[in-house]
Amino acid sequence: MLEVKILTPQDKFLTAIEFNYDELKQGLQQNLEKYENLVFTEETMKEGKETRAKLNKLKKALDDKRKDIKKQCLEPYEKFETKINELIGLVDKPTLAIDNQIKAYEEALKEAKRTEIINYFNSKNPFGELITIDHPKFWDEKWLNTTKKIKDVEFEIDTKIDLIEKGLENIDINLQSEFKPQIRDTFLKTFDLNLALA
Repeated sequence: MLEVKILTPQDKFLTAIEFNYDELKQGLQQNLEKYENLVFTEETMKEGKETRAKLNKLKKALDDKRKDIKKQCLEPYEKFETKINELIGLVDKPTLAIDNQIKAYEEALKEAKRTEIINYFNSKNPFGELITIDHPKFWDEKWLNTTKKIKDVEFEIDTKIDLIEKGLENIDINLQSEFKPQIRDTFLKTFDLNLALA
C-alpha cells in the first residue's frame, strides 16, 4: 500500500520560534504605561496625533515581523501541499472514471425499475387516462431507491388504487350534492376525500 513517508526528521520540523518576547514585553509595558492615563486637550491634540502615529508605527512593525515569519514557516508547507495536491489529482482521474461508470450503472437500474413499475401500474390501472403513474400525488420517487423492493412498490400502488377507487365510489354513489363535479375534480387532484369534501 502506498503511503506518504515524511523524510524530514520530526525534530527538523519547526516546533517553536524563539525571540526576545520577555524583553519586548517588559520594554513595551514600561514605555506604554505613560500613555494609559494621558488626556489630550485642544492645545495638546497635535501631540496626541503624533503619539498615536508612533504607536501605530510600532504596532505595524510588530505585525510586519509576524507576517514575515509566518510566510517563512508556510513556505515549505505550501511546496509540500502543491505536491500532495498533484498526487491527489492523479488519484482523482481514475476515481472519476469509475464513479461515472457506477452512476451510469445505477441510473440504468433505476430506469429498468421505473419501466417495471410503470408496466405494473398500467396492468392494474382501472382509471385509464383519468389517472396516470406520473400524477404528482401518485408517483413516489422513493420507489426507485435500491433499498425499496419491487414487491413493496407494487403493494403501495395497489393500496393507492384501492384508496382512489373507494374515494370515487363514495363521491359517485353515496354523495348527494350539487357540488359533486367539483368534489370529484378536487379528489382526483389530491386523492384526499376529506379535503375534497371540505
